[in-house]
Amino acid sequence: MRSCASGVAKKTKGKVVEHVVLFKAKEDAEKDALKKMMDGLWSLQYRIPNVLYIDVGEVMEGEKHSEGYTHVLFVRLRDKEALKAYADHPQHLEVVEDLVKPNVVGILALDYVGQVLDDIGPTFHKGRDWEEGYNHIRLLKFADKHRAKADAFLSRYEDLTFLASELPLQITAGENFSHGRCQGYTHGTMARFTMEEELKAFKEHPSTISALKSIDDMLDGEIQVTFHVTRAHGTQNR
Repeated sequence: MRSCASGVAKKTKGKVVEHVVLFKAKEDAEKDALKKMMDGLWSLQYRIPNVLYIDVGEVMEGEKHSEGYTHVLFVRLRDKEALKAYADHPQHLEVVEDLVKPNVVGILALDYVGQVLDDIGPTFHKGRDWEEGYNHIRLLKFADKHRAKADAFLSRYEDLTFLASELPLQITAGENFSHGRCQGYTHGTMARFTMEEELKAFKEHPSTISALKSIDDMLDGEIQVTFHVTRAHGTQNR
């Protein structure tokens, strides 16, 4: 259990596995092919057991630290066993082979265990309070000599949930435990917002700036991507 910034203890509802994948689309990839790729990935939440939900989207223009990544897949699962089942599932392998590989030139994937303080289900979904919003992801590469300090930063970053009721709906953060395609990135964070203005306010908030400044000298690399989540990728509802 971690305490919030105001000092009031908050019980976590549960732990989840966050699976983040960044894609670099081929320069000559057709728009329709990329849409079909993202729709195919999005639909896996309805075809594979123990996937809590999937968000997909195109990286918003103007991201200064996107490192050329163009599209994002965010998958929330119940546990590590569910992640393995998802990765090995024939439907997932089919989408990767038929829709992903023909259209991308680079993939970065990172997995971490996050603590969710409220609903572990989809925040943005048809029929819920918010049908669309923004996911802001940071991938961090802590230098080896500073890895021991990472947990303190993650806790501090998660506590930014309590800046104000209208700011982040949810923040998760954790240490990467899958090393095959992470390219050395050691930790990940995800923050979600209902409006772009809220994301801007979060980035500019003194507490956010202070938290990030505290690790400036500890990092060997950082990637930031934001993507708009809509229900345009399908009409199915749970």
